Amino acid sequence: MAVTKKHYSFTPGTLKVSREDYPKLKDQLYNFLGCSSDPEYYRKKKDYLNIPAHIKEGIEKIFSEFGVDVSDIWDIKG
Repeated sequence: MAVTKKHYSFTPGTLKVSREDYPKLKDQLYNFLGCSSDPEYYRKKKDYLNIPAHIKEGIEKIFSEFGVDVSDIWDIKG
């Protein structure tokens, strides 16, 4: 049986953060995800395939620091 592929996007969460706070949020996510370039960050932001639980929880923790509820962060397709 094949493993189901799920595509996670945290773009909806970024839209809940104020324009002034977005650079701080992006910097924290960029560092947490270990991104080495903007295209890599935007690819993960738009479509992170089968995200590991510890990374998903880390992203949710960062968003919570900016007052974004977990239910508002993700767009999940699968």
